[in-house]
Amino acid sequence: MFSGPHACFCPAVFSRYQLDGTAEAELHPATSCEESENVGARPVSVRELVLSPRPPFAATDPFGIDDATSLGGGPMWFQDAQYPRCPECQDVMQFPAQFDNSSMKPPEEGIYYSFFCPQCRIAAVNYEQM
Repeated sequence: MFSGPHACFCPAVFSRYQLDGTAEAELHPATSCEESENVGARPVSVRELVLSPRPPFAATDPFGIDDATSLGGGPMWFQDAQYPRCPECQDVMQFPAQFDNSSMKPPEEGIYYSFFCPQCRIAAVNYEQM
């Protein structure tokens, strides 16, 4: 099971994670937008990872698959590519996964993109809609 951070319409929501994968309760100070003010009040989204092999970059084609949720590969950008920089070391953050919100019931829209900086243990999430 995966219990991930929430994202909003700001450029990115940043949080620090521990070596065991847990996140600190407070958002990183680099998160600065009105939508993130009540993040802690929202319920956590718990999802189960199910093995469904696909070609490595299948999720980069918005018209090729019904659910663009992926672990690995490349992001399927709806708009311009928005790779965040780590707020501590300023390196471009690495992309491990994305969550296609259309897989939720009732169907939603948009994709949540996750990123991380292994040196600083900072995670980021951003969101795009078509």
